[in-house]
Amino acid sequence: MDDTFVKAVLTIPGVIAGGLITAAVNVYAARLKIREVEISYAYKLREGYLENARKMAAEVYIPINIALTKLSKAYDKFRKSH
Repeated sequence: MDDTFVKAVLTIPGVIAGGLITAAVNVYAARLKIREVEISYAYKLREGYLENARKMAAEVYIPINIALTKLSKAYDKFRKSH
C-alpha cells in the first residue's frame, strides 16, 4: 500500500470526528448563550414589574391607607362622642 493512502485513510475519519465534535460544542455553547439571554430577559422583566409595584404602592396604596386611617380615627372619635 501507498504511504499517502494510509495517511489519508487515517486522517479523514479524524477530520470528520473533529468537525462533528466542533459542531456539537458550538451547538452546546449556543444553547447556553440562549439560556443566559432568556434568564437576563426574565430578570429585567421581573425588575420592571417590581418597579411598577413600587410606583403603584407610592401613588395609590399609601394614600388610600392614610385616608382609611384618618377615617377610622374620625369614626372612633365619633363613636366616643355619642
